[in-house]
Amino acid sequence: MHFSDKKILSMANFLLKMFKYEYFIDIPEIDYPITTNTTLLKYISNTNITLHNLPGHTNGSCIIEIGEFVFTGDTFIEKGIINNDLPGENLVLLQQSVEFIKQTFTDGYTFFPGHGNSFSLNRVSKG
Repeated sequence: MHFSDKKILSMANFLLKMFKYEYFIDIPEIDYPITTNTTLLKYISNTNITLHNLPGHTNGSCIIEIGEFVFTGDTFIEKGIINNDLPGENLVLLQQSVEFIKQTFTDGYTFFPGHGNSFSLNRVSKG
């Protein structure tokens, strides 16, 4: 987990209550906080695994690049940007992060969002 999400992690049970869930979770400690873009494992079958910190959805939002596969969570979805107005979300930073993704990755990459099906850049909404 990125160190910038430590505060929002501590708010997890408050957010569950806010969304009317009737259970709580034990808040874990961050064992190995990440503070910058990190290459996690240099090579696995000649494939880099890279963690990119792309703030916006939360300050510590990260995407994981494994070869030509990119796991984006809630930072990048096929329909464009999700604006939830949740604590910690910053729409300006989120838009900058999405632009970084569009400029960095080509149509050869497959994106796996936190919601919905996988997609390539040529299927991303322009609006």
